[in-house]
Amino acid sequence: MSAKTSLLLAAYLFAAVFPVPGAAHTLEEIVVVGRPIIEDNHVDRFASTSTVVTEKQMDNLNAADLGTALRRTPGVNISRYNPIGSFGGAEGGGIFIRGMGASRPGGEIKTFIDGVPMYMGVWNHPLLDLLSIDPAHSLRVHKSPQPQIFGNAFAAINIDPKRRREEGFETGLHLAGGSFGTFIEKAEHGGRTGAVDYFLGQSFRRSDGHRSRADGQLSNYFGRIDAELGSNWDVSLFGLYTDNFAHDPGEDGRESATRAGKYATRAGMGVASLGHEYKNFEGALKLFANSGQGDWRDQRPPDKRNLNKFTFSGVRVHEKIRPWTDGELTMGLDWDVITGEADFEKRSGAKSSWDGPTQRIFSPYAAFSQLFGDPDGLHVIPSAGLRHYTHSEFDSETAPHAGIIFGYKDTRLHAGYSRGVIYPGLEVVILSEHVIPRLGKSWRDLEAETLDHYEIGISHTWDRLRADLTFFRDKGKNRYLIVPPPPRRRFTPTWATTPSGVWRRP
Repeated sequence: MSAKTSLLLAAYLFAAVFPVPGAAHTLEEIVVVGRPIIEDNHVDRFASTSTVVTEKQMDNLNAADLGTALRRTPGVNISRYNPIGSFGGAEGGGIFIRGMGASRPGGEIKTFIDGVPMYMGVWNHPLLDLLSIDPAHSLRVHKSPQPQIFGNAFAAINIDPKRRREEGFETGLHLAGGSFGTFIEKAEHGGRTGAVDYFLGQSFRRSDGHRSRADGQLSNYFGRIDAELGSNWDVSLFGLYTDNFAHDPGEDGRESATRAGKYATRAGMGVASLGHEYKNFEGALKLFANSGQGDWRDQRPPDKRNLNKFTFSGVRVHEKIRPWTDGELTMGLDWDVITGEADFEKRSGAKSSWDGPTQRIFSPYAAFSQLFGDPDGLHVIPSAGLRHYTHSEFDSETAPHAGIIFGYKDTRLHAGYSRGVIYPGLEVVILSEHVIPRLGKSWRDLEAETLDHYEIGISHTWDRLRADLTFFRDKGKNRYLIVPPPPRRRFTPTWATTPSGVWRRP
């Protein structure tokens, strides 16, 4: 399905399913059960949960990309069309966290590398092929709004780059081949001498696919260098370049009628960090810039191709202060600048272009937690915090959070509340100005989508076993949809969402 046809169909689909703004709809319950392969389910001092998958687990999973690396993570589901590569158009490969992530264009989940954003800026959702796992020391999945860590998302995935910690050098080469003409090559080299360490890597993966037109290819290059500036300061540079493609094999049995062409992605990013660590405080300043492309080619008539370019740049500042025994103050700010443009071409030869506005998001935050009692015995940790958003196009928002942890020896109970905020991105502008011009300026009347998240959980640890049980409930509002005429086609904020669930790990 072509980009414009898909979006128009989605608009009519939304109108058909939600003809009356504010009407309530109850979805059928879906139960997902699976055995996890993870390093840890972590609860921080603010009663926020995340799951860590390390490089070792990724190797055990024979993971080729982010989707295969997280396929056995509790609370995470994936979809894919290709053994290698993830087709990025229409309903192509994706990751879903506790039921979130199905929105396209737009998305509740944001993806980060080294704490800075990397996703499709024009359409405001993740593209898995932009997110190479080759540089990863670990992956961390944040399954709920966590304003003290990230903003402008309801859930997030961060890739933490690896580095050489021990003195000396290491080199690795991995070659593999298999069914469907699959070939994998990965090489990396790292070293540390004195106060300087570095890591370099490259990989190439390809496959003809499990059926016709399910082929894909991934090419990645990365590098990182760190230097210690005395005993308390360090500086680092990280870079990544990726070049990939994947075809859409189409619906099984209806391939010729449903194939949606080829999706190619390219991106490069750079991050410069200055960090410090003292007894009572630590933090970092990060400057970043990245740019990329998502090119949807060989679309079905009447469309031919849609080429999208985006850039991100900005600043991350994070500071953790321990003003007295067992007290911790976390503060920082995020500054994001987002631009995008797109080119469209018809089979007839007609061409058009779109150059989007620059969006800026400024969001400072602060949070405090205090431990009372003995961390190895009976203890309690209350916490609270706030993130404030200022946007160049939309109204300001605030995202409060509060939590409490009760612990006794090897048993911990946590409970928390947090609010997530997601601003409409460039997707609402390109829909209005190019794809569905009859939307006019109605996108300017939109508000940020918000999600109120409630969670309670308990865990117990034995010598070689840990069990977790978590209940959550989300309540959202201001999710935008496209309302058909009369009187006129327009965006409107509506549709309250109330997903809930439970997950456990024996």
